[in-house]
Amino acid sequence: MRIITLAIWLLFLSSLTGCAGENTRDRSLDNVLRSYEHTIRWGKMENVNNYLKEPIEFSKDTFEKMKHIQVTSYRVLSKTINQNELRQLVEIRYYNDEFAVERSITDPQKWEYNEESETWNLISTVPVFK
Repeated sequence: MRIITLAIWLLFLSSLTGCAGENTRDRSLDNVLRSYEHTIRWGKMENVNNYLKEPIEFSKDTFEKMKHIQVTSYRVLSKTINQNELRQLVEIRYYNDEFAVERSITDPQKWEYNEESETWNLISTVPVFK
């Protein structure tokens, strides 16, 4: 009887540990998506590489162009999540003060969870504002 009770307790404790890992992953995803949205909303292209699996080098023209861009809306249109992958489609509306026109782009995002570093990284490309 002691062995059965011990086995039940061990099973219970191991299931709690598994849930804690998933909660940590979910919280991490929520935090990184919110932070990335903030980075895009405020045109902080110098921070984008913090999210990318493979960092890129932005040209001076890109930084200059972003001075004229103001994101007016960042809306998630769809979201599909698997254990270590998230795909979401985001509509980004923005205003370019050089042309006095509001435009929109659709940004298909693919995020991947890195088990070793316990972080989410953007695999897809960064949106291009025209």
